[in-house]
Amino acid sequence: MKFICIVITFNPDMICFNKVISSIECNSKNIIIVDNGSFNIDEIKEKFSTIDITSLDKNIGIAAAQNIGIQKALEKGADYIWLSDQDTFYPYDYLTNISVCIKELESKNIKYSVIGPSYIELNRNRLQPFIKFMPFSRKIVPTNGVYFVSHLISSGMIIPCDVFHSVGFKNEALFIDWVDLEWCWRSVSMGYKVIGCGDVVIQHALGDEVVSFFGKKIIIRSSFRHYFMIRNAIYLSLYSDYLTLPMRSEVFVKTLLWMFVFPLWSKNNKIEHFKATFLGFFHGITSQLWAKK
Repeated sequence: MKFICIVITFNPDMICFNKVISSIECNSKNIIIVDNGSFNIDEIKEKFSTIDITSLDKNIGIAAAQNIGIQKALEKGADYIWLSDQDTFYPYDYLTNISVCIKELESKNIKYSVIGPSYIELNRNRLQPFIKFMPFSRKIVPTNGVYFVSHLISSGMIIPCDVFHSVGFKNEALFIDWVDLEWCWRSVSMGYKVIGCGDVVIQHALGDEVVSFFGKKIIIRSSFRHYFMIRNAIYLSLYSDYLTLPMRSEVFVKTLLWMFVFPLWSKNNKIEHFKATFLGFFHGITSQLWAKK
């Protein structure tokens, strides 16, 4: 089985990113980096000169960058695509253990679109649950074995290459945020299973800061990210063909809450955050995915 790892970069911290690449190289030397217009691209090219690097002139979004990497991996004869962000760390036996899960699924003739690990979210230092809509979202704390889930984060996704022929590539109009969820939901609507593997755990960082919201720790990101989080969630809840009515309702209502939580709990630039979330809501509800923030 030939796995090719596609890593998307945008202004990575080089100390952290070096550790990320080292953790990937412990599993596979087949790596493609697609850089989304980083200011330190020359340093990236110098440090990782033996890796296939595609350097883009500007940030075209994670979905478009992933599609470029996926297409290149397909041309290189990959059997499986392994997606990764620039801030995800993998155990040395990641692919070995994922391969065990893959063989188990295929021995049972389970039609799946993607398999991915559970992960420890480094910002809050906790194991994140898998999510299953049944019909509303239910958290599944992973232990051992495989789980049929509704979606996975993009980092650590292992996708059989033939799946792209039926499900298609990532939705570039979303730019960033909800890209991985939308693709998973799309595949489920086509009869595929999304598989969470509880036997494999990675470490992944989210967001810029952690704040307390009525005793619950939440991640606050930049106003730029909040715009896309709100816009895409509202758009998908209203216009996506891949969500059930309960999913639509839950996503829409929760997004209305986050429109106020994100700005109010941000530590600075609250007005900028309010502008971003309300503009995102307007563009989402009016289906303006190509509008600029």
